[in-house]
This record gives sequence, C-alpha cells and structure tokens, in this order.
Amino acid sequence: MRLHELDEAEERRVQKHVFDLIRSGNLDEVRSFCGSIGRAWQLVALEGWRLYHNPRFSDGVLLPAEGSIKRDLWKRTAWQAAEDKRRSPYSRALSGCFAVHLDSLLLVSNSWEDQLWSHLRSFVDVGIERELRSQCTHKRRYEDMPPGYWDRAMAPEKVFSTLEASLVEEVRHEARLHFRQIQKFLILGKIRELGSLMRHLSESGVSPFMLRFLAHLALFLLNIGVGRVVEDDLSNVVARYILLLTEHQYNHLVSFYAARLPDALQTQVYAQFLAGLDNAMERIERLSEAQELNFNWSEIAILSVQQLRERLTANEELPNSAVADVVGMTAIDEALVEAIELLLTSDSLRLEALCHCNALVRRFLLLRKITAARRAFGKLPPDTVRIVEMSPLSSNQGISVKNLIKEHLCFRALLQAYDAFDTWFSHLKQAPNEPQLPEGGNALRLTDRVAVQIRLEQFERAQSTWQQMNSELTTTVRDALFRVLTFPDGGWLIDEEEECNADRVAEVKQLRRIYLAAICALLLTVLQKSARQHDALRLIDALQADEDYHLREAFHPDDLRQLHASLQSFLENH
Repeated sequence: MRLHELDEAEERRVQKHVFDLIRSGNLDEVRSFCGSIGRAWQLVALEGWRLYHNPRFSDGVLLPAEGSIKRDLWKRTAWQAAEDKRRSPYSRALSGCFAVHLDSLLLVSNSWEDQLWSHLRSFVDVGIERELRSQCTHKRRYEDMPPGYWDRAMAPEKVFSTLEASLVEEVRHEARLHFRQIQKFLILGKIRELGSLMRHLSESGVSPFMLRFLAHLALFLLNIGVGRVVEDDLSNVVARYILLLTEHQYNHLVSFYAARLPDALQTQVYAQFLAGLDNAMERIERLSEAQELNFNWSEIAILSVQQLRERLTANEELPNSAVADVVGMTAIDEALVEAIELLLTSDSLRLEALCHCNALVRRFLLLRKITAARRAFGKLPPDTVRIVEMSPLSSNQGISVKNLIKEHLCFRALLQAYDAFDTWFSHLKQAPNEPQLPEGGNALRLTDRVAVQIRLEQFERAQSTWQQMNSELTTTVRDALFRVLTFPDGGWLIDEEEECNADRVAEVKQLRRIYLAAICALLLTVLQKSARQHDALRLIDALQADEDYHLREAFHPDDLRQLHASLQSFLENH
C-alpha cells in the first residue's frame, strides 16, 4: 500500500535531510533530528554500523556495552536493503551510506564532490573491513559480504580518472576546474604535480582571489614540510602574490610574505618592490623593515637602486654633441637622484652609493644636464672618499675603488669649473655702466657740476670694486678650468687601473670628447675677456703634454686645429 502523495513528498524530504546530515558528518545532529520527529526506529536502524565495545567495569561501575555485536550481520542486511530497487533513492542511500553500497550512493550523488565522497567512502570502508576481518581473534565466523561490496572499491587514482571520464557532463566539467585539480593532487599526495600546477596557474593570469588562495596554500605546504620538494614552484607562487600586493598598493603586507621566501628570491622580489615605490621616504622605511626581519638588506638596497635606474633610463637616447646644456630636472631625474638616499643608510653601502652616484653623474653629463649632475653629486656626504678608501677592492659592478674615487674627483673638478664659470660670467654681465653726463661743461651750474662729480666718483669706485672682483673671479675660474685640463695621474677621467666595464669605458670616452673641448672653449672665452696671454701659452703647453694629460686624443683633428688657430689669433691680437 502506497502513502499519500503529500506523505511521500514529506518522507523524501526527511530522508534527503538525514542523508545530507550523514554526508556532512553531523551524526549527533542525525540522532537529535530523528528523536525530535519520532523516528527512533530509523535512528536505531542507522546505529548498527558501530564497532562493538564492552568496557566492563570502570572504577567499580558497570558500564554499558557500545556498538553492535552482530555488526557484520547488520552490515550485510543493510547492504541488501540498499540493493532493493523498489525503495526510493534516498531510502536506499541511507541504508547504503554505512553498509557502503556504492551504486545507491552514486544514485543520489549529482556533483563531483558527492561522487568523490561516495567512491572514497567505499575505498576506506572496504580497507577497514578487510583489516578488521584479518585481525579478528574471536571464534565467531563473520558473515560474508556480497561480492559487489568488495569489487566496487577503487583506488584513489582510479576514482579521479573515473570522475574525469564521467558520463555526467557537469561532473566531467567540474573535474577540470582548477580547485578540483588542486584537491585531487592534495588527496593523492602528488606534491610535485601540485606545485607545477600552482606555479602554472599563478603565471597564467588567474583572479586576485585565486592567486591569494594559491599563495596561502603554498605557505601552508612549506610550513608543514611537504612542500620542500617543490620549494621553487611554491616560492614562485608567493612571489607572484607579492607582485599583486604591490600593484594594489598593499605595501605594508609585502615584508610579511617576502619573509617566507628563500634568500635569493627574497632579495630579488623585495628589491623589485622597493624599485617600484615612488616615495623615497617610504622606500627607506620598507628597507628598515627588511633589516628588522633579517633580510639581506644591503644586497636588496643595491639591487633595487640598479633596477630603478635601469627601468627609468631604459628608453633614453643620448643627444649629439651639438645640443646645448639642459636647465632644470624632470621627474625621472628627481627619482634617480632620490634613490641615492637608499644607499646612504649605512656606511657599509657607501662604496655602492659612490658607484651609483658616478653612474648618474655620467648619465646627466651625457645628457648635458649640468644642474641634475650637481644635484646627484651633492647627495654624497663629504666623508665619502675617506669611507670608500677603507672598502673592499671593488664594487658589485666590477669597478675598482681607485677608478671610482678618481672619477668622483674628476666630476667634482668639472662641476666646480662650471660653477666658477657661471659665477664669473654672471659677474661679467653686471659691470657698472658709465653715467651719462649732461651737456654744457663749465657752463653748468655749480650744483649740477657737483652732482656730475659725485656720479663719476661713484662710478669709479664701483668700477674699481667690479674690476677687483672680476680679477679674482677670473683667476678662480681660470684655475678651476685648468684643474680639469691638467688633472693629475694621467688626465681627466683617465682610469688608474684597467677597466672591465665596457659600458662605462664607452661613456667615459664620450665624456672626455664632449667636456674637454667644452672646457677649452670656456677657458678661451675667459682668456679673451681678460687678455691673459701667458695663460694662453699655458693652455698650448697642456695640449702639447699629451703623455701627461691625454688631451689631444679627446679632440677630433679638425677641432684641435681650430682650437690652435683660435689661440694663435688671440696671441697675435694681444
């Protein structure tokens, strides 16, 4: 006799709810629910799967026995009930969930996750049952389970293969999802395959939420030790997540995740992070965090400054020699100069600070940016040379300390020469103008003649003061310009030791061609304005002393002939 349709519908809902509770592992809630709706019989029917245990006495108190002494008989009966196709699907599944009747479980398993649970439930239960029967010591013979119980259990690898080839499109599609693939490798313990998949996903542009999940899963695997075999892959996943944090300006989180990376990757990633910061003060603060967390902060500082310089100057083209000096600084120039601050946080980095500063000054001078070169040069503290002289033999860029120090001193001489010339030229344009005297001579009134006399005396005093200052400034600028041309130890920007940095050698050679000719032109201008013939002869001598200063090799032959002609003309006219 069948129940009423409404009763059948209610029965199906109850059975589905009870199965869902069992499926989720809430057995205590199953007991409470069945008792609350008057289905104690179903509760008792579902309790027969428990292993029998008789604790006997505990502290003199007789304790009740637990579980079913005829568990094997109950399990066989439940399995047969689940086999009955006349019953509803969830009624069969309730009997089959503890007896592990796989067909009845798959009947109500519509998703990948449900089918995986059903298969693994069968695999685990059959394994436990085999172990119990093999280790049993009592004389009672176990009831045999039907062949279908033993035969349907599959190893986990085969379970996942079955799901990936399922006839149900939804299950087949879900098996290909990234999360399901990760679950698969975790369950199977295939850490190498998992690491490769996680790295591939992190590099393929997944969503930020997925990347965050991958990063935390990677950290978990590394922390429990199983991820050591794929540390490179998992560390790369965390590094990708750090890049995501920097893109979204979560800068305060970067050091936490970077601390979990291997030393080499940690240095590379954190240096890239610092190089991407626009604020110089924040860059120093984040470097302090790295120092507190025992990062290789000195190497990070050096690498970040190098990366910043390379990134900002990647597409830069040098002008030809005809371009005039550029006044002012761009935002890129400011950023490059401020980056030096990162290398001034410790005296141990002063050698690299000098190396970076020299590279910046070379760049600015090649771009004719004298103002920017002054700013970059001025960033170094006055005691830099003294500290660098006590440093190792070479910098990270392979440039010897002697060459770095001499290059620094050469730039100082050049910038001082330009400063002196600017001061002299500015003073030259401020020469006092002779006052305009009124016409009339002696016919002027006494008061007018007195006023004229006073103006003439004021002009003569101003002219005398200006001439005295001009003479001093002329001597200063002359000496400053000659210090460049007659720089000791081989000449201006001539290395004391053989240099292996080809780019620097080419830059230095070009700087000598540009600025030695420019300094000679400035000196000729000063001499022409001051009519100092003996200094012109001194310049000619310097050009002739090629072994001492190597000036002639910095000139094109036509330019050198033109310079000699200008000097000869000056001497003839004065």
